[in-house]
Amino acid sequence: MDFFARQDHARRASRWLVVLFVLSVIAIVSVTNVAAYYALSYQAEVMANRTALHVVVTVLTLCAIGVGSAIKIAQLSGGGSVAAEMMGAKRLNDSAASAEERTLLHVVEEMSIASGVPMPLVYVIEEDGLNAFAAGHRPSDAVIAVTRGCLARMDRAELQGVVAHEFSHLLNGDMHLNLRLIGLLSGILVIGETGRVLMRMCGWSNDGSRRDRGVIIWLLGAGIVLFVIGYVGYFFGRLIKAAINREREYLADASAVQFTRNPAGVAGALKKVGDRYGRSAIHHPRAEEFSHLFFGQALASSWLGLLASHPPLRRRIRAVDPRWDGTWPEVAPIEPPPRSELEVSGPARSLVIGAEQIAARIGRFSPEHIAYGAALLANLPSEITAASRDPFSARAAILALLIDARPAIAELQWQAIAGRDPSLATETRRLHPIIAPLGDAARLPLFDLSMPALRSLGAGQRIDLLALVADLVSADQEL
Repeated sequence: MDFFARQDHARRASRWLVVLFVLSVIAIVSVTNVAAYYALSYQAEVMANRTALHVVVTVLTLCAIGVGSAIKIAQLSGGGSVAAEMMGAKRLNDSAASAEERTLLHVVEEMSIASGVPMPLVYVIEEDGLNAFAAGHRPSDAVIAVTRGCLARMDRAELQGVVAHEFSHLLNGDMHLNLRLIGLLSGILVIGETGRVLMRMCGWSNDGSRRDRGVIIWLLGAGIVLFVIGYVGYFFGRLIKAAINREREYLADASAVQFTRNPAGVAGALKKVGDRYGRSAIHHPRAEEFSHLFFGQALASSWLGLLASHPPLRRRIRAVDPRWDGTWPEVAPIEPPPRSELEVSGPARSLVIGAEQIAARIGRFSPEHIAYGAALLANLPSEITAASRDPFSARAAILALLIDARPAIAELQWQAIAGRDPSLATETRRLHPIIAPLGDAARLPLFDLSMPALRSLGAGQRIDLLALVADLVSADQEL
C-alpha cells in the first residue's frame, strides 16, 4: 500500500469515527433527557408539556457538545506543535542538545530523509515514563515527542524502533485522526466537566440565607447529576479510543519492523515498557485527553483492560518477536554515546531520486533508505547541518539551492537577494560554495531537514522568503 492509499484509508477511518461519535451523542442525549424528566417530574406544568421539555434538553445538550468540540478543534488547528506544548513538551534546540538528545535528532532526521517527508519538529517530554507520540494534521505540521525516560533508558536501536513506530502514524494519516478524536471527545466530555465546575462552585456558607442555601443545594444536585451523566461520555470516549486505536498500534509496530528490518528494536522498546502501567505512565494533567496518541499505555487501564487505548503489551511483543520467552528486562539508565559515535561514516551512495519517482517513493522506505539517510547526514558538511537547523541560515540554504550554474542568471539572482535582504545575501554567499558541490541527491533531503527551522518563521518572513524564491525561480525565464 503506498503513501496516498494509506492517507485515503485514514480518511475512511475518520468517517467511522464520526459514526461512533454520533452514536455516543445519541446515548448522552437520551440519558440527559431521562435525568431531566425525573428531576422535574414534581413540576406539574413541566410534565404537562413533556415534548417541549425533551426538545429543550436535547437542543441544550447538542449545543454543549457542539461548542465543546468546536473549541477544542479550533485549539488544535495549529497542528502538532500545539498538541506537544499542551502536553508540556519542549522543542529540542540543537545548539543546547545533550548527547542523547542529539541521538534522537539524528534518528528522526534519518527517518525523514528515508521516507521523503519533511522533517517533523522534535520535542522532549520531561517525564520518566517510557513513551512517545506523533501529532499533526499532515506531514508538513507534524511533531514527534519523546519522553526523557526513553532518552535515558533506551539504546539507539530501541529509540529507532520507537521513532519508526511514530513515523508509521505520520505516514498512515493516524495523526490527523487522533487530533480529530481529541476534538470530538472534548464535546462528549463537556457535560461531565460542567458538573465538576458546578460542584466546585458550591461552597457552603454558614452565614448564608436559607434561600442562598437552597440555591447552593440545587446547584450541587445539578452538578452531581451532570457529573454522573458525564461518565456516560467518559465511557464512550474510552470505548471509541479502544475501537479506533488498537489495530493501528499493531500496524505501527509492524511498520516499524518493516522500515528498520530490525524486530529487536521495537520489541526491545516494548519489553522495556514492561507489563506494568508505571513504566510508561504519563502524569501530566492532560494525559487522559492525549492517552491514545502515545506509544505505550499512558494511563492505568480500566474495566479489566476492555477500555484500554492500547492492545495488551504481551500480544504486541509476540506479534513482532514470536520467540520471546515472556520475561521483562531490567531497565537501567544507558550511557550516552560520545559525539563521535553519533555520526555514521561511509559514502552516501546515491539512490533513485528522479523527479518522476518521488511521489511513488514517499512513505515507502526501507532499511537501505535509512542507511542512506544516515550516510548522507554523516557526509553533509557541519556548516550545512547547522544551517538547516537555524531559521535565518535555513532560508539562505534554500536560496543557495536555487542559484543557477550559469553566471549570467546567477548574477540576476544574487541581485534579487541583495535587493530584498543584504544580510541574507551575505549568508547565502557563505553557504553556496559548500552546497553547490553536494549534487542532486542531497537537494531534497537538505530541503526536508530545513523544514522545522522554516516552520518557525513569522508570517512576514514566510511571505518574503516565498517572494524571493519566486524571483530566483523566474530569473532564467524558463519553466
